[in-house]
Amino acid sequence: MNTKLADTGLKGPMYILLITLDHFPGSNQDFMAQHIGIDKSGIARAARELEKLGYIRREIDDDNRRQYRMYLTEKGKELLPVIRGHLSEWGRMLTKGLSEHQVLEVIRLMEHMVKNAEQ
Repeated sequence: MNTKLADTGLKGPMYILLITLDHFPGSNQDFMAQHIGIDKSGIARAARELEKLGYIRREIDDDNRRQYRMYLTEKGKELLPVIRGHLSEWGRMLTKGLSEHQVLEVIRLMEHMVKNAEQ
């Protein structure tokens, strides 16, 4: 994804933050860290960079003045189809030559592995 999104300025997990904010607008750093499994300092660094690039805006959380709530900007929303397109392309590449049954089995196994990791 770093290579595919290089011209956007995104790197590392930044695209994951944008996708997550599309599903959970107004999320704070704690939620993002817990939801996507990146430490809070990593979320804070990525959020500052995304804000600088114009993809998100951050607002101080009224409930906790030390936290920011994050929202996609129009520029961020416009980038989502590009990100999703690259992710779909990557998924097709990964599953090339597998039957539908095999793909479903891989998904089932990965979901099981995620549950194990959460324990």
